[in-house]
Amino acid sequence: MQIRQRLWIYLGLSLAAAAAGTAVARIGETGWTLFGTLFLCVLVATLILEAVGFGSEVDRSPGPVERPVPDGIREKFARRILDRLPFALILIHADGRITYLNDSARIVAPWIERRSHYTNSFRAPMVLDAVKATFADGKSRSADFFVVSGTGERHLQAKVAILPKAFGRDQQRRVVMEIEDLTEKDASAKTRSRFVANASHELRTPLASILGYVETLLGPARDDPEIREEFLRIVHDQGLRMQRLIEDLMSLSDIEFDEHVPPESSCDVLSLAARAAEALRPLVEADGRSISVRLPEDGKKKMAGDPDQLTQVFVNLLDNAVRYGAGTITLELTGADPRFPGMFGIAVSDEGKGIAREHIPHLTERFYRVDASESRQKGGTGLGLAIVKHILNRHRGVLDIRSDPGAGSCFTIWLRDPETRS
Repeated sequence: MQIRQRLWIYLGLSLAAAAAGTAVARIGETGWTLFGTLFLCVLVATLILEAVGFGSEVDRSPGPVERPVPDGIREKFARRILDRLPFALILIHADGRITYLNDSARIVAPWIERRSHYTNSFRAPMVLDAVKATFADGKSRSADFFVVSGTGERHLQAKVAILPKAFGRDQQRRVVMEIEDLTEKDASAKTRSRFVANASHELRTPLASILGYVETLLGPARDDPEIREEFLRIVHDQGLRMQRLIEDLMSLSDIEFDEHVPPESSCDVLSLAARAAEALRPLVEADGRSISVRLPEDGKKKMAGDPDQLTQVFVNLLDNAVRYGAGTITLELTGADPRFPGMFGIAVSDEGKGIAREHIPHLTERFYRVDASESRQKGGTGLGLAIVKHILNRHRGVLDIRSDPGAGSCFTIWLRDPETRS
């Protein structure tokens, strides 16, 4: 088989392995399996050896003679392929020198310099021991280590494997190292863990209250009509609280599942906002307040969007204004803002006590509350603005929050203006 044919075979297998690895990472796996890592390393190593012509023998089988490809072109071709691989690769020679690192490695580990000794680039003892041991026995290993950068501490993992001995003139061992940044995965795991803990707490609190009142009703309060009626009302309220929380959790789960799928339907956003305001008007007036809708009656903003989800955005914002605001609630179409070019805004504002600035960046976090006791007392679940954020993410929108203590709050959603060509 000609060298060029072998090269294309190895190239195809390497790209297939890279695609498979990317797919595995995207569906939530923690990383490459040991077999996958070794398989990929062998393919990449063989590709390098074939492409740069390290001692490759000339094919002397009968047939047409191909003009040999210059080594410089082969090397450039190999480097161009390796530089486009989506994971950080580093090659270490038997003498300890780093002979190659691809573009991904320069991003993940910018402090590493080519031709330097690996002991000068890595200070983590576990990484140094892994490289040394792999050179000695040829077994694959992994080692976790931490580095401090401008964005804080990062968690990296080095996976080390031996490369097959080069053909021909160079029989020395080489080690390939793949470096993976696990910082975001760690943060996601912590977020999930915190979410589960918060959800459990939010469900456990009303459940404990219900059980406590039921036990009292079965015991001392069994024959007291006044206490029984009061306790039953409390049990009912706590049951409704659990119901709202479960509904919001289910809603958030469904929205996150479709967050990266663009909506296929279309809707008029202004009419959705107006209908949401009218639906909540009785609740606002029952609280002795008023709602002012300042949307153009003949205006339309028809865009690609999920009407049910966008309606939920307006309902959640208006419901927050009813629960935690004061005075008149205003729903209006805002003017253009240079911070959001090519977008239009719809704002929900109130005349309440406002929100301190340090709370604003955290308002869209799950279960975050400015005043936890007030929120629970007024029936809030702590998930309303998180739902709004994820719906807007799906619609490529932005939630802008402005508030100052004593000056009320204004929540503005910014969506792509269908009348503006991007």
